[in-house]
Amino acid sequence: AKDQELVLLRKEARGTKEELEAAWTRVEELRQEVLSKTEEVACTRKQVADDFAAKDQELVLLRKEARGTKEELEAAWTRVEELRQEVLSKTEEVACTRKQVADDFAAKDQELV
Repeated sequence: AKDQELVLLRKEARGTKEELEAAWTRVEELRQEVLSKTEEVACTRKQVADDFAAKDQELVLLRKEARGTKEELEAAWTRVEELRQEVLSKTEEVACTRKQVADDFAAKDQELV
């Protein structure tokens, strides 16, 4: 009976040893998966950081460009206003000249009569 019990314990121990080895192998596989995923996450984080830095740099350039564009637009608008004033002034000059010509014509016409 003791011999039979010893045989059963050995079989059970053998099964336990095989299960333990299989479990340990699975632990190693899972550890490798975790390391791999950790590397993927690190690469993803680096890519996100690089993308963020690139977008930030692009934003800085766009802001500088927009600032330049705003200043150019303001300068252009000022020039438009100056030209509008010049046109108004010339229009008044032309109107005065037309009136003067009409007055001179009327005076000459009056002299002829």
